[in-house]
Parts: sequence; C-alpha cells; structure tokens
Amino acid sequence: MITLSKQPKVPLILFLYVFVSNSMSQRCKKSLFGCGLSTLGIIGTSNNLSESKFKPIQCMHETEQSLFFMGILGSKWVKDKDTFRDFLIKIQSKPNGIVRYLMINPFSESFKVLKSMRGEHLKDESTSVFKEFVAEFPCLQARYYSFIPSFRLIFIDNKLAAVSRYKLDKNKYIESKQGWEAPHLIIRADSCDWSLYEPFLSHYQYIWDNATDINELK
Repeated sequence: MITLSKQPKVPLILFLYVFVSNSMSQRCKKSLFGCGLSTLGIIGTSNNLSESKFKPIQCMHETEQSLFFMGILGSKWVKDKDTFRDFLIKIQSKPNGIVRYLMINPFSESFKVLKSMRGEHLKDESTSVFKEFVAEFPCLQARYYSFIPSFRLIFIDNKLAAVSRYKLDKNKYIESKQGWEAPHLIIRADSCDWSLYEPFLSHYQYIWDNATDINELK
C-alpha cells in the first residue's frame, strides 16, 4: 500500500504541459467565442448608458450625417434644448442629413398600460418639444408607434447600432436609474456578411413605415 509520503511526484514538465494546455484551451474557447460574436457584427458591449458613447449628448457629438433612434419618449435627448438645437443645425448643414425619432404614441392605449406599469415615472414632456423642432428643422422627423417596446435602438451614420432592452415595470425601471444603467450591445454595419445590423435596421424601418407622424397624433 502506498502511503501519502511515498506517492510518486508528477514530473515538473508534465505539470507545465497540463497547465499550458489548459490555458491554451481556455484562450482558444475565448477566441472562438469572440470570432462568433464578430461574425454577427458584434464588436462589444457597454455596461451602462450613462458612461457610454451612446448616451444622447455623446451621440449628438459623434453623429456626422444621420441618426435613427427608437425609444419611449426621447426625453433624454431634448432635456437640453440648446444642445439638441446645435445638433440639428450641424446635421441640417450636411448633404442628405437626417435625424429620425421613433417613440410611443402618448395618446395610445399602450402608453396608458405602460404608464400604469411605471406610475408617476412616465410623463410626456417631450412630444411638444419634438413638434417645435420638427417645424423648425426639415432634417428632423418624428413618428410614433402604438405598442409597448422591447428594445431601445440607435443607429449612427449607417455604421454603428446600439441595442438595449427595456425594464418596463416601476421597480426595475427605478433600479436601472430611468434607463441610465442599461447595458448596450454594439454592432457594426460593415463588419461581415452576417452582421445583425441590417436585421435590426429592417425592424426599425418596418415600425417607422407603419408609425404615425408627429403632426397627425391624436
């Protein structure tokens, strides 16, 4: 019977081989996982909106020609009217410059349902502001859908997309700090043939085509 003190020792070279093999295996798995993500056009994530390049003020700074947004009321974008006006002046000066906002219809039944879910934390303070800017800037378009959304979508210059999910009920919405803590998935348009950018953009376009223009809201 072999006692513990007499157990044969594993040669150092064998130990190193096993250690290096396991390390390489883990790196290969991570590399394959990364390759799989890049095949879908996914180039990264942002842990929260407040510190990312996709927060409204940063998007307005980064955008050169076009920005498409889909969200609930877009209030974060027009909180600072002067900044939003400067952004629209910049886009208006560009050939084919265009800005689109796609939001929930504040007169719809879906809005009432969402409001009951969020209580006092859902107020329409942005529609009138968007209406003013639409009248002032031809480059700006705003339309409204009549369902409860699952995603927040941003498309910048037909190059990058940011996707995040919504926390709709009151408690989770508060926990997410009114959406500022929402993580985002970042997708490139031209990274590969299987990029998810085009499907998300097609999803956006379908909703846009069937949405109500801001001047027809009732």
